Amino acid sequence: MRIIAKPKTEFYGALSLFIQYHFEVEKLFDISPGSFSPPPKVFSSFVKLVPIYRNFDKNFENKLFEIIKITFSQRRKKIKNTLKNFGMKIDIDKRPEELSLEDFINLTKLCLGK
Repeated sequence: MRIIAKPKTEFYGALSLFIQYHFEVEKLFDISPGSFSPPPKVFSSFVKLVPIYRNFDKNFENKLFEIIKITFSQRRKKIKNTLKNFGMKIDIDKRPEELSLEDFINLTKLCLGK
């Protein structure tokens, strides 16, 4: 499930980071396809979302999600190569799916000089 995916998993991406930035996410239980009519071909999950209030300004958040969007648009490239094309000199030799939300927050601080 994408919204609860962790780094280094195939489902981890920009959606995971966006949701996990704004909410504490907890998967409560699965729901079988037979619970719906017509039944889908997949299991569903019931998820609890609790809002998180962060003390970052809008400029910071906009830059954070811009970096996330840029890096995951070319997820097989290393971050230093992807951001170089956007005028950001960062020496991070990892791919975006290897970084946690905290890593992206720190990367954004680095880009903004904070």
